[in-house]
Amino acid sequence: MAPPPRAAAARASPAAEADGPGGGQSDSGAFVAAVCEQLAALLHRPTGTATVGAKVGDMLQLLADAADQAELWGRRLLVVIDGLDEDTRPAGVAGIAALLPRRPPSDLRVLVTSRPGLRLPDDVPDDHPLRTVRIRELSPSR
Repeated sequence: MAPPPRAAAARASPAAEADGPGGGQSDSGAFVAAVCEQLAALLHRPTGTATVGAKVGDMLQLLADAADQAELWGRRLLVVIDGLDEDTRPAGVAGIAALLPRRPPSDLRVLVTSRPGLRLPDDVPDDHPLRTVRIRELSPSR
């Protein structure tokens, strides 16, 4: 699926990461690696070995850099997280929601999907945008 005309996009799906090359992971580590790889490609930076074992700080820097680049292109960066409720979040590891920036760059938009009734984990800070965003329920597709 191509992004909207005025957007550059990266997509991560916990369920898809579980089925992907990392095999069996639908947690924040797989999420960070997938997003880093896509953002590095968008920025024409080396991918693969550079993103194996990527850290949250790497991802946040790539998000900021990609949002800056999108602004230069006259676009916005759209990050889609499809199926946040499928984050397996092992004990002692931050969940995907907690890794999203609390103060995103101005040209970054994050679209999160989930099944109804998702309760944000306790590791998501009280001042995180996910705690105050308006939830839009979609009707089932036909």
